[in-house]
Amino acid sequence: MKKRLTPLLTAALLGGATSAAADPAGCTAKLDSLDARIAAAREARAEDRIAKLRAVRERVRHFCARRQGHASAVDAPGV
Repeated sequence: MKKRLTPLLTAALLGGATSAAADPAGCTAKLDSLDARIAAAREARAEDRIAKLRAVRERVRHFCARRQGHASAVDAPGV
C-alpha cells in the first residue's frame, strides 16, 4: 500500500510547489484586480484615486518580484 501512495503524494507535493512558485501569494490576481480598479477610476476621472491605486500597484509588484506575499491589494488607501 505504501508503494502505491508514494507516487501520488510526490505528484501532489510537486503540483503544489509548482503552483506556489509560479504565482506566489496570488500576485497575478492582485495585480489584475488593481488594474481593473485603476481603469474604473480612469472612467470616473478620479485622479487622486488613480495615483493612490498606482502606488499600491507598484508596492504589490515590488513585493511580488521579491516573492514576498504580504502586500495586499485589499489595503488600497482611501478606496
